[in-house]
Amino acid sequence: MTEVPDHLLERSRAARARLTGEGGDAPAGDSAAPAGAAVEKAPAAAAPVVAAAPEIEKAPEPVPPFVQAALDRKKVPSWAFFIVLMLPIWAIFYVGTLERPPVEGILTAGEGVYEGCAGCHGAGGGGGSGYALAGGEVAKTFPDAASHIWWVVNGSSDAGTPYGDPAREGGQRIALEFSGAQMPSFAEPLTSIELLEVVYYERVTHGELDADSEELHAIEHLVDHAEDFELPGHFEVGTTIEDIQLFIDMAMADLAGDA
Repeated sequence: MTEVPDHLLERSRAARARLTGEGGDAPAGDSAAPAGAAVEKAPAAAAPVVAAAPEIEKAPEPVPPFVQAALDRKKVPSWAFFIVLMLPIWAIFYVGTLERPPVEGILTAGEGVYEGCAGCHGAGGGGGSGYALAGGEVAKTFPDAASHIWWVVNGSSDAGTPYGDPAREGGQRIALEFSGAQMPSFAEPLTSIELLEVVYYERVTHGELDADSEELHAIEHLVDHAEDFELPGHFEVGTTIEDIQLFIDMAMADLAGDA
């Protein structure tokens, strides 16, 4: 029997292994890896870790003094806005409670006219050659403005003439007889406006009457709207109390219509 050489047997085994897929013992010294064997890769080298630099905190910028003052200022409380809204309403009610002031300058103007009367009745109305007016005396003599104006317009024709309220406390006034000091007529030297002003002054200052009275408001209204009421430049001698009262009544009616 012929002996098959070893190298032929080795070839035969290798061929059979290829056909059948069966692995055979790899010859010694064969360093090749079997087919389909996975090749394990070496892990990649890790990237070096760099430590983050610490963040430096910046110091806060200083607040300007005017900004700090605004921040420290006390804030307006919310209820104050309600008060501000109510102020116009309050002002309307407040003005309504005030007494109506005299027409601008009427007392001052009347005081200036009265300087011509002070020679007889005294600078303060205390009297002299004429009767005292102060302390309410003039209001006792003339309970109404029309009779007071009438007396200043017409005066007394002679001494001994009675005038004023017949029921006056202490008796009716009589034009003084001494020194010829009868009450002169001021219809010519005084305009109608000046007459109203001096009577207003005497009744408020010496007569101590309330300037808020309806009658005195009428005198104010006549002075302020003389042209509207066709007030004459001068009251003529002989003008009656009824004539004067008519002007006062018209002024009162006009004021009532405006109310």
